[in-house]
Amino acid sequence: MIRKFIVLTVATLLAYASCGDNDLPGTDGGARPIGGHPGDAAGSHTANATSFTVFVLGAAGGPVESRVSGYLIHQANSSNMLGFDCGSLMSGLRQAAKVVSDTAPFNAVKGKLSSRDIHRNIISGYLVSHAHLDHMSGLIIASADERASNKTAGILPKAILGLNSTLVNIHNHAFNNQLWPDLALFGFYFYQQLIPGSVAHNVSGVQGLDAIAFPVSHGSNYLSTCFLLGTNLSNLEAADGSAILLCGDLGTDANEKSVYMNDMWTAVAPLVASSRLKAIMIECSFPTATSTGALFGHLTPALLFQELHTLAKKVGSDNALKGMKVLIQHIKENDVDDDTGVSASVGVVVQELESLNDLGVDLIFTHKKVGGAISV
Repeated sequence: MIRKFIVLTVATLLAYASCGDNDLPGTDGGARPIGGHPGDAAGSHTANATSFTVFVLGAAGGPVESRVSGYLIHQANSSNMLGFDCGSLMSGLRQAAKVVSDTAPFNAVKGKLSSRDIHRNIISGYLVSHAHLDHMSGLIIASADERASNKTAGILPKAILGLNSTLVNIHNHAFNNQLWPDLALFGFYFYQQLIPGSVAHNVSGVQGLDAIAFPVSHGSNYLSTCFLLGTNLSNLEAADGSAILLCGDLGTDANEKSVYMNDMWTAVAPLVASSRLKAIMIECSFPTATSTGALFGHLTPALLFQELHTLAKKVGSDNALKGMKVLIQHIKENDVDDDTGVSASVGVVVQELESLNDLGVDLIFTHKKVGGAISV
């Protein structure tokens, strides 16, 4: 029988209980509920100082295993990074290590950081939107090179963060001593549940970084997650702070018979109105001609812009998203030519998105950035 709770081992609990200011904190279950009302209509989102850097380790929705989703999220001036949906991890890190090494504050380290340095010492935890293999297989395989917690040596277990349903799936079907060793049992990781409607603070030891998890539907009554990361997220209507919205796989409310997307757009609309939301990373898996029955809880260009229009309406202005960076990920590369590396279907998705862009958003295609970085 599948367990409906997450178990932390004695070793993990001891490390957790003795956390200092720079250690891994728990979820703030007492945080205020999110929500609120949109503020005044926003103007254009102009470039300013970098708030976040997204390192792209992989960006596709398959089928090539070295190119599936995988990202590292760095908040400006933090000494750590968070992994997000690391279906790709070490393969992408080997390409991105030099770019990471050239980014502040890591460029203060003498010499180039290796992919192993980054994996072991700089990634402090992992956000997992859902437990499908293309969003966590790199995390699983690379876990063989992690280290068990050792407080004396300053090594703490890394957080795996997500909705309870996601963590149960990871615990029961991945790190279960069958598919892969239960590394939480041995102090390599611990599971940190993010509760929808609450703000988690100092996420995975990154000081000042807040997180809010929004459930979204990914077909067949299966939950995925969008993560809002940023500062001062306890007050979404405040003028100060910055944020980025990182979305896992998802479908529209109409197709999924849910209200999750509507609820999320209502919550983040004030951040758009105040220009605090710096970027939205969102999937667009298939061309618009794909039938609803063949989407399996994904978006097309037409469906994506339908959702962005919903957000703009909640902010209250047709120009609300002008200049907003929208990072497109998870385009399916099923028809890549072995000789040219070109996918016709990817080209269709890109062309459709560009032609439908009546909101003036800044479309950034992550599949063109693998091994590189995107600053927002």
